[in-house]
Amino acid sequence: MIMRRHARHGFGVVVLLAAATALARPQPLAGFPRARVAQGPSPAHDRSPSVIAQPVVLVLPDGKDGIGFDDLRFSPDARRGRAYTHTWDDATVVLELARHREVARWKNGCKASRGIALDEARGLLFVGCDEGKATALDAAHDGVLLGTAETGKGVDIIAYNPALAHLYVPGGDSATLTILGVTAAGKLDALGSVPVAADSHCVAADDAGHAYVCDPKRGALLIVTDPFPAER
Repeated sequence: MIMRRHARHGFGVVVLLAAATALARPQPLAGFPRARVAQGPSPAHDRSPSVIAQPVVLVLPDGKDGIGFDDLRFSPDARRGRAYTHTWDDATVVLELARHREVARWKNGCKASRGIALDEARGLLFVGCDEGKATALDAAHDGVLLGTAETGKGVDIIAYNPALAHLYVPGGDSATLTILGVTAAGKLDALGSVPVAADSHCVAADDAGHAYVCDPKRGALLIVTDPFPAER
């Protein structure tokens, strides 16, 4: 593993280079022990299992069409007994865990919804839009649109730090990571943006103020230190 450190616009960025490894096969979905799970390809992704974990399709017990999603676009909400995923256009699907059924579809403010994250305590569901923005929905009140903010284009996976109330939104097309502050009312404010890498479409966050952004072309992980204070 090789480490390289860069400073960009007040952000600390550490680059980790490592050999690519195959991802593990998907596990059965928690909360759906009796649902039938079938494997299938994910739209617009490399089909090779050595590149991306195969997604799953949940076949609902009432016989409706299954909902395709992978483990990074599925967010459980134990407090409300639900889980959320997106269609690949403008809707978020709400699933009832106890009865294994779809209970609602909410318009999420996207043209092409991709990333998903949840602030379970505050009842805020976040959506990353491929066209270059993020939205916040009120998960406790029928998915009312509470906030929206522009980001770089090519958004896919997003991440959230509940301690800071910061949402991390990489844009694969724009090669940027946008950091959004989230108010208690669900308003999204752009705090800053840092250059990352082309096709950086995935991100994860820890509770120590770091965002981990993938650089798939180099097989690298970019570690961005968030310099902004917690949102109140």
